[in-house]
Amino acid sequence: MLRFFRAAVTTSILVAVVATKLVQADTLCSLPPLTYTKAKIAYPASAFAIEALERYEVATWYSNHTENGDYAKTAADLVAFCPEDTRISIVIYGLPNQDCAAKELVASSTVDSASDYVVFLNTLISAIGNRKVLYILEPDAIGRLVDTTGCADHLTHLQTAVVLLSQNKNAEIYLDVGYWTLQQSATSTAVAAIVKQLASIGFNVKGITLNTCNYQSISTLATLCSNFQGAVDATNLHCIFDTSRSYRGGPASNEWCNVKSAGIGALPTSKTGISNVDYFIWAKPPGKSDGTCDGRTPDSMHGPKAGIFFDEMFQSLWNQGIMVAEKGYATIDGTSSGSQTNDQNQLKAKDSSPTSANSEQISTERSGSHRMGTFGVVVVIVLAAVVLLGVIVGVCHHHKKVLNEAKTPAAPLPTRIVNFLPRSAALVQGSNIV
Repeated sequence: MLRFFRAAVTTSILVAVVATKLVQADTLCSLPPLTYTKAKIAYPASAFAIEALERYEVATWYSNHTENGDYAKTAADLVAFCPEDTRISIVIYGLPNQDCAAKELVASSTVDSASDYVVFLNTLISAIGNRKVLYILEPDAIGRLVDTTGCADHLTHLQTAVVLLSQNKNAEIYLDVGYWTLQQSATSTAVAAIVKQLASIGFNVKGITLNTCNYQSISTLATLCSNFQGAVDATNLHCIFDTSRSYRGGPASNEWCNVKSAGIGALPTSKTGISNVDYFIWAKPPGKSDGTCDGRTPDSMHGPKAGIFFDEMFQSLWNQGIMVAEKGYATIDGTSSGSQTNDQNQLKAKDSSPTSANSEQISTERSGSHRMGTFGVVVVIVLAAVVLLGVIVGVCHHHKKVLNEAKTPAAPLPTRIVNFLPRSAALVQGSNIV
């Protein structure tokens, strides 16, 4: 009987472990990029490709730029859209004085002072509440801090952001770091000092984001992430890579503006295969222009102003990226990649099968995928309950059988001696000893 109870306890423990892991496996959630909705209508030849990308989560930009609309509405819409059991994915981009380094990405802003920035942050914080959330904090801010003295006020604003965002214990904060700052020892040391300072005032700082809106390959970024950990002397601070345009790596010219040779990179996932890299994400919606790129190198395309959907660039990213090269999709001009894998159909099957080989994807089809984690937990718990009930019934039955046998009168001893020949022992079937 003791063995039955041991089996029951073991089963309960295993179920608890499995259920806990399922509950802790976060699904990232974000709003579909607004630019894609209009682009599908404006560029029908690219519509099938845009729809394919909409199956994956692209982080929502919470921005102070007027062209992105009312940031308060963005926050409210995002929270309403994402189910409670998901982790909301947000790029925060609202620092005052973003033109301090004279970058082309600057646009008209509604946040011009420190007090404006606090209002901007508190609007988001109020909308999020205590929801699980992944913050990518202020692209290029730390890069500008180490590149120029004209952006010194950024550090104060970042300190404010870390303190305010850390009020939510369910928040995970990754500080955006320009990858180029980790390529030289002097700037790498400066970055490490800034990150250590910010991490010391915000327990929710989990590490850094590399390659936001850029083109570097995963192998290059992995080296830089290790360099960062060495500079900061902390292995608990990890990295996130923006792989939205990283498939072919960056050009030798280090061009950053509408790169001609780029392709859509590794799909969003938490299974990166790199121990110090927590996620591959898509922070930049493929197809959004980096800017007009006037006066840039021959490796860039002349495009519309930053943030506008650029169909020529989108087609180039699609045709030269992972969706065609590895996932079996046709190029936008209608030709086949030559390595068809029917990934379009596989994605549909994957969405309905949590045990598929591709279940590591952070998100696939939006309808119903967010609920699969919770449903899986329920199924496991129900099955465990059935197993546990079976064990208990078995214990009761065994105990009753023992009692009945004990009450049965013993057979009378034989009155004459009988020679019993030994028999070979038989294997016990159905034993609960494994």
